[in-house]
Amino acid sequence: SVGNWILFKGVNGVTISGGILDRQGTGLWACKASSKLCPSGATGVKVLASGTSPNTDGIHVQLLSSRVIILRSKISTGDDCVSIGPGTANLRIENVVCGPVHGISIGILGKDLQEAGVQNVTIKTVTFKGTQNGVRIKAWGRPSSGFVQGVIFQHAVMINVQNLVVIDQNYCPNNINCPGQMQGVKVLASGTSPNTDGIHVQLSSGVAILRSKISTGDDCVSIGPGTANLWIENVVSCVKIRDVTYQDIHGTSATPVAVKFDCSRNNPCSGIRLEDVKLTYQNQPAARSILRQCRRN
Repeated sequence: SVGNWILFKGVNGVTISGGILDRQGTGLWACKASSKLCPSGATGVKVLASGTSPNTDGIHVQLLSSRVIILRSKISTGDDCVSIGPGTANLRIENVVCGPVHGISIGILGKDLQEAGVQNVTIKTVTFKGTQNGVRIKAWGRPSSGFVQGVIFQHAVMINVQNLVVIDQNYCPNNINCPGQMQGVKVLASGTSPNTDGIHVQLSSGVAILRSKISTGDDCVSIGPGTANLWIENVVSCVKIRDVTYQDIHGTSATPVAVKFDCSRNNPCSGIRLEDVKLTYQNQPAARSILRQCRRN
C-alpha cells in the first residue's frame, strides 16, 4: 500500500545506473481507461509499462532535488520517459534509450504562482525511438515565479519522432480554457529592473486580478501577509526560459515540423542555441521550424 516505489525529494548526490522495474499494473490502467473511480497507483520510477498506461512517467524528479544522475537506462512507459519538475537543479541524464511514447520533458511548469525553477540540466547521449516528443520544455501560460535556465541537450539520436525539439511556453492541452487567451491590464518593466513586482497584494480581501499581461524584473504578482479571498485568472505566463542549448541532435522526424519554439509574447525565450542539428523527414532535409517570440540575448 506504499504510495511511491522510489521518490526523490530534497536529495543530493543520487545516482541511478541500470536496472529494471516491472510494475505489472494492467488492472489499474484498465480502470483508469474506463474513467471509473480507481485506487491510487504507485508513482515515481517506472521503467517498463504498457504504452497505453496513463500518466506513467518513467522517472520524475522535482522538489528541490539536486545532483541526481540517471545513467545507462532503458525506459518505455505510457508517459514521459523522464519528467523534470520545479525545484530540480544539477541534473544529469546520460546513455538513456527512451521510447516509445512521450520523450523527455521539463515541466509542466507554471502550475503555481510561487514556484521554484529548473536549472543546470544536462541531457546527453539519449536515443528516442518512436516517441511522441523528443526533448521538450513546457509551461502553462499563467503567472509564476518559475524559470528554466542552463539546459543542455547534447548528442541525441531521434528515430521516427513526431515532435523532435519543442519549447512550449503556452502549454494548454486541447486548447480549452487556456490561461492568457484574453487581454486586459498590461504591467511592463525591464527584466533587469530590481524589485519591480508587477502587482503586490497584502492586508487585503476580495481582490481579483483578471485578463492581464505582466512582465517585470521581479514577481509578476507577490502576495503578502493579511491577504484573503484573492482570485487570479487569465494572466499571461511569467515562466522564464533562457540559456538552452541543443547540440549534435540528429535523426528522423515523423512529421513535417522538426523544431517548434512557441514562447510567451510578454516574456520571450532568450539565449536559445542550436548547434549541429540535422533532422530529416521522409529522407529529405528537415522540413520546417516554427519559431515564435524568441530573442537571441
